[in-house]
Amino acid sequence: MTITDLEDSKLLADLRSQAIEIAMSYDADLLLFEASAASYLISPYPEEDRESWVRILDESDLMLFGRASVARQLSDIKSKGVNTGAVLPTTHGFKHLAM
Repeated sequence: MTITDLEDSKLLADLRSQAIEIAMSYDADLLLFEASAASYLISPYPEEDRESWVRILDESDLMLFGRASVARQLSDIKSKGVNTGAVLPTTHGFKHLAM
């Protein structure tokens, strides 16, 4: 797992690159944790049927939520042969991953 955000800073791009290398060396999946999604005021998911979205998301899910930048990151990772998905946390911290 590695963190990412919508801005895709050089630091996070470098972190993601290193995570891709590690995942490739272990034949492991890579999960992006989109840190900028967490908010005390709003959820990154639609109000209706919200619980069904609290899962690992793919590119089409991310496009639906207006997260094209993260969808592109997933496509880039998949093009390198690494299975990947993303999590949009609903709260700050990593409690969301336990759900």
